[in-house]
Amino acid sequence: MNARRREWVILLAGGEGSRLLGQTVCGTRLDRPKQFCRIGDDQTLLRLALERAARLAEPECIVPVVCALHRLWWGPELMDLPFDNVLVQPENRGNAIAILHALIHILQRDPDPLVVVMPSDHAVEDEAVLAVALRSAVRHASERGGRVVLLGITPDAADAEYGWLVPGREAGSLKSVRAFIEKPSRPTAAALMRHGALWNSFIFASTGAGLLELYRRIQPELLEDYLENLLDRGWGEGALSRLYEDMEPLDFSCDLLEHAPEQLDVLRVDACGWTDLGTPRRVAEWLEHRSLGVARHVRQELVLTNAW
Repeated sequence: MNARRREWVILLAGGEGSRLLGQTVCGTRLDRPKQFCRIGDDQTLLRLALERAARLAEPECIVPVVCALHRLWWGPELMDLPFDNVLVQPENRGNAIAILHALIHILQRDPDPLVVVMPSDHAVEDEAVLAVALRSAVRHASERGGRVVLLGITPDAADAEYGWLVPGREAGSLKSVRAFIEKPSRPTAAALMRHGALWNSFIFASTGAGLLELYRRIQPELLEDYLENLLDRGWGEGALSRLYEDMEPLDFSCDLLEHAPEQLDVLRVDACGWTDLGTPRRVAEWLEHRSLGVARHVRQELVLTNAW
């Protein structure tokens, strides 16, 4: 790996969580975006994601992207990070714009970074498995300069509410990405699972230059508008508000990745109890799974204690 490169993490924390907002799950009403909820843990999902990011990068290289309207919730959670690292968007305009916002910020401070992008509203049972995969993705991204290495989760069910990645030809431990399939029918999800397709975790690694080139090729007008605004007006709250008023929401998967399959690789991640907690059903299943896991752990401790 190039010793000059530092690892940076873009932590996406500005989503509205509209699918769960206002829902009551297992007797708990979710009254805020899910990244700020404590779901089956003493810590919020955002705090758990920060710990995940800290296994890869130093605090000065962790860049959360948040929404101004959520300050009440993210303010206390992000106090340990450098003030300038917390990027506050005036409005949520989709994860493609959030990633670009953070990427330009990083490139202003580090001309040759390695960048990992991860959401802040996921739950993971076996963090060690995911951490190993993240390290491997970063290494491959560095070695294969400019490519985007996606983490594909080995599915444990034919879930029709996830996005799926269909792997293509093999390149060592990586495979190319042959297709993206978003929320297939249940029979299609079962067929995808049988044929080795993976859940799209929306966690990925690339070089800073590789991500910038992706925007330049696929969304050149967005990139030009953003750079011109920053050169003319800077990062100030008013300047960003004016810029965001004219922006249409963009999704990084649909509006960039799916248009650049030749730049993508996928790394299979062993089943690690990953979920995006995207629906009330998944939240309920996660809470049930967590409670069973805690019960198993307690029983194991009792057995060991009695054995002594």
